[in-house]
Amino acid sequence: MPLPHRVTIKRPKWSDTRHEQYRGEETVATNVKALISPADRSVRALENWGGVELLRDTVFLEPGIDVRRGDVIIDNASGDRWRVIEPPKVLQNPITWEDDHIECTVEKEVIGQW
Repeated sequence: MPLPHRVTIKRPKWSDTRHEQYRGEETVATNVKALISPADRSVRALENWGGVELLRDTVFLEPGIDVRRGDVIIDNASGDRWRVIEPPKVLQNPITWEDDHIECTVEKEVIGQW
């Protein structure tokens, strides 16, 4: 799979006290090969109470990268930030069974959001 983008992965830091406090972000990896694949916002399912989005944004990463739910993936070119909202999945090549890529379900961050 071609991975044309380069991203930085950051992880939130929390205090080790009883009342955890946010202490900023630490860089986990830099210049990681990635493919950022935003979902088509026009695809929706109709429910009794209105439209519901069916698709999620996805970021594909090279294998072997330490990424977890809650991490932030930052596009090095644009500065866009994407929060990983589900545990990442490592997918394998069906012929060699080697790890092929990591699939992350993400949500684009808006300034001032978490």
